Amino acid sequence: MEKSRKLGAISSEALYCYQQRMEQFYMEMAKVMKEQNHGFWLEGFGTLENQPIEEILFEQGFYIDPNDYEPTHEMLETVAKRGYPIVMNFYAPDVILGNLAVKIIDKWFAFGQCKNDIDKKEIYATEIWPLKYVLPRTKQMLIKPRFSLSIHICGPFEVKRFFRLRTH
Repeated sequence: MEKSRKLGAISSEALYCYQQRMEQFYMEMAKVMKEQNHGFWLEGFGTLENQPIEEILFEQGFYIDPNDYEPTHEMLETVAKRGYPIVMNFYAPDVILGNLAVKIIDKWFAFGQCKNDIDKKEIYATEIWPLKYVLPRTKQMLIKPRFSLSIHICGPFEVKRFFRLRTH
């Protein structure tokens, strides 16, 4: 049985709605990044200051500086408060790499990567994938939350107990 069947097949009409909502989510991220006026770091370009954020989120995405991930966490927290639930999802509590996922309508979709730094007891976002990568792979980005931390429940500096999200 293929992965999409296990998680629930998505019809062509529904897929279009999910993709449209994912675009709106990325536009909201860009809007918040501009509002908060933080310098975000892009590999190969350095700090994002006056570059067109929407274009960067569409074309390249960005890596998050592991020494300064607070601005990105604050941005994701603000986006979550605006109606886009976001989690850091791991296959198991002791796994190092997981994915950032957003709830679009009734399903969770990965849009980036996060890290569980067990030694430092920190969990934080490490990468936001470009929209041009995510959109054509929407069906493959569908995930089932396992051991997840809601972005607005935990701060970036402390590890809270993992909880399992209920998926109805």
